[in-house]
Amino acid sequence: LAVDVWRGLDELRKLWRVERVFKPSMSVDERERLYRGWRAAVKRALGWAKEVPWAYGYE
Repeated sequence: LAVDVWRGLDELRKLWRVERVFKPSMSVDERERLYRGWRAAVKRALGWAKEVPWAYGYE
């Protein structure tokens, strides 16, 4: 817009098209199982900051 390639937002809106649509297919049970695993990994990783304070400048 700043270099006048398009006349305005309305012109840009007319050019926009959906290229892909994501539709999740994972079951609720699988999603929850993976999410629990991710949360457990994050919890463990947060503990590392306390174990290696030099890595974060906490000496």
